[in-house]
Amino acid sequence: MAEAKNGLYAALGTGSFVVDRAKKFGDRVTGYASDYRKWVTRNYRDLVKRGERITTSVKRSAPVKRAQAQTKTAQTQVKGAVTSVRKALGANVEAAQSAAKKVS
Repeated sequence: MAEAKNGLYAALGTGSFVVDRAKKFGDRVTGYASDYRKWVTRNYRDLVKRGERITTSVKRSAPVKRAQAQTKTAQTQVKGAVTSVRKALGANVEAAQSAAKKVS
């Protein structure tokens, strides 16, 4: 009878041991996850700051400013060309209509 009690106690003790270890392991895993989350957040912020510095540096660089000025000039020239083409097409249409009236 004592052997049966000891076996039962051993089984209960084993179960309790496993539960305690599982809790400690869970706490450790939770701690690792928390540490990892903090690490990821910190590194993300660092990457954001780095990206902002690079963007600011590029925006202020002389080659970018020259390219912006050239782009603005090109846009103005294209708008002027479109206007000229539109006027020329209008004049051609009027000339064609006038010629058609003379022929008929």
